[in-house]
Amino acid sequence: METKYRGIYQQQQNPDARRQINNTLLHISSANGLCQDLRDGYGYLRSTYQDVWLKENRPYFLNNVLAQYDMAMAQWIDRGNKFRDARTHWNELHTLPAPEEMGMQPAKSN
Repeated sequence: METKYRGIYQQQQNPDARRQINNTLLHISSANGLCQDLRDGYGYLRSTYQDVWLKENRPYFLNNVLAQYDMAMAQWIDRGNKFRDARTHWNELHTLPAPEEMGMQPAKSN
């Protein structure tokens, strides 16, 4: 996702790339975007882990473990919302927030 976003960020002034930018943003975050797939994956793992845990263990510590899945899901929800907001920003102003504003690390210089 970071590579894709940095790619479209660098191409945002290119008139030929404008359609690709919106499509890439939709691919990263939309109803079936990559962020949502990861959120759903963590939700599935959480549910599966809970089922397996309860078959072999007592439930007293389970919530401490499940909280880690909840935090991962919240992280991907937040990231998905940032990309959704970037898409809205793109559609309204035809500019993209800097990758660092999206929570990405500064680009490594070679």
